Amino acid sequence: MKRLLLFSLALLLAVNFALFSGGQKDKAAQEVVTIEILFEGEVSDLLDKQFKDFDAAYPNINLKVISFPGDPKDYETKLLTSMAAGAAPDLFTTHDNTTYRYAVDKLILPAPEDVAAYIKDNAPPAIKDGLMHSLSAEGKIYGAPWQADWVALIWNKDMFAEAGLPGAPKTIPDMTEYAKKLTITDASGTITRSGLSMRISGHPAGIVDKFISFFSAFGGKMVSDDLKTPLFDQPPAKEAVQYYLDILYKYKIDGLDNPRDYRAFGNKQTAMFGRGPWVVPRFKEIAPDLVYGTNYEVAVFPEYHAKAESIAFIDAIAVSKGAKHPNEAWDLIRWLVMDEKRFASSQIESGSVPLLTTAAKDPYYQGEGQFMKVYMDQAVWQEPHHKHFYELKTKFGGYLERIIYKKMGIDEALKKAADEAKAILARTY
Repeated sequence: MKRLLLFSLALLLAVNFALFSGGQKDKAAQEVVTIEILFEGEVSDLLDKQFKDFDAAYPNINLKVISFPGDPKDYETKLLTSMAAGAAPDLFTTHDNTTYRYAVDKLILPAPEDVAAYIKDNAPPAIKDGLMHSLSAEGKIYGAPWQADWVALIWNKDMFAEAGLPGAPKTIPDMTEYAKKLTITDASGTITRSGLSMRISGHPAGIVDKFISFFSAFGGKMVSDDLKTPLFDQPPAKEAVQYYLDILYKYKIDGLDNPRDYRAFGNKQTAMFGRGPWVVPRFKEIAPDLVYGTNYEVAVFPEYHAKAESIAFIDAIAVSKGAKHPNEAWDLIRWLVMDEKRFASSQIESGSVPLLTTAAKDPYYQGEGQFMKVYMDQAVWQEPHHKHFYELKTKFGGYLERIIYKKMGIDEALKKAADEAKAILARTY
């Protein structure tokens, strides 16, 4: 009888253990979570592989990647709409220095201590202030560095040699004279090769982003230090805008209908232009005959009344305040950013300025990517911490375009731009 009772007890325990184990397995299966990342732009093969490797390394996390290859403004609209509807992605990439706005509007979460400490400890000295400025709000770090670029001067060495020019221009007047010699026109007077390609159309904020390099060289500032007064209608702004008009209409160094940007440079339709480091990898695709150091180089942007500064774009990867699974979202950020080789490879592929010393020490930046040292030497201008500055910049760019295409005069357009900008700066909501 005793043996029978012992056997029954053992059988009962075995059944209960089996039920418990099965329940635990079911529970484990239920604990697999899905995190969404909204990603601006196309997902590259490299990044796709990194995402798949993350999935394999974290079996309890199912990663859903949503790419948005459209206009930056449309991307922001999609993001804010989803947040308002309570359907925010767990993570997303910021753009055009909008990280501060998301932070002060309490739409993203501050970085955990280990992530914040890693960023501070590995910020490259040359750009540390700018990096911290772009990622910080109210004394806290938000998100993690993702990609960055700013403008330097890209110039064709072969064309300069043919024109008998000694090298990249050091000043704005030098740039003008060099560009005159580099411009080629046909018998009808049509420009077949511009001496200097200007950003004169497209997204209005993008026009301002390239204008800053000239504007700062003329001694201009966008707004006062207290962020209350726009300075668009001051003499430096008028001088810089007049310079654009002189290039297009007086000296005819560039034309409204001329090919521009990196494709024009790759097709040898312009001799120099200002752009970010991301164009260098692109030349391998569209103009394999262009070899950095042999046929073209990058130089610090020319100065004039003051040193030229380039607007610094430092985008972040951030975790939404409405994230359903914030801990797992930060795990993805750690996976992408806090692994030296993984982060370096994504920085290199995207053509980004190396945002952490862990990436900067990669052999690529000492060899093939040595052009990046020029971008690290380029003086950069950080957008002020005002959450409506992107809107202000977009408004200003619209007026610049009107001036460039002679739809408005300089004084009238800059006065209207300043008036509208003042109202934007006064907003606190």
